[in-house]
Amino acid sequence: MVPKLKLVSDIIGIEVVDMNSEVAAVMGLGKETLGILIISIFKGSIAEKAGLISGDIPAQLDNRRVMLGGDIIIEVDDKTINSRKDLEDFISHYHLPDTSIKFRILRDGKPIEICLVY
Repeated sequence: MVPKLKLVSDIIGIEVVDMNSEVAAVMGLGKETLGILIISIFKGSIAEKAGLISGDIPAQLDNRRVMLGGDIIIEVDDKTINSRKDLEDFISHYHLPDTSIKFRILRDGKPIEICLVY
């Protein structure tokens, strides 16, 4: 079952879906892959400016169209991110103007780090 699509934060400007074994299998990743998959990035957002990538591969999961192939957020400032809620909690507690946040993501199955500046 694919989790509901949710806007993570107007501050960051991304829409995500929680990773699960079904999403991972469709993407050709190990079923143990955790994190949140970026399916959409809003134009002009800090996510777009930082170079995060959204999905561009249409897929049908649970009778719903989802764009796969985007970056998978796995850590934010060294804190593990397993769900949209984890990221929302982090942003709501630690968001300050003019701050930088380090995102560790999986892109094409390889971990990389990207900094977002508010």
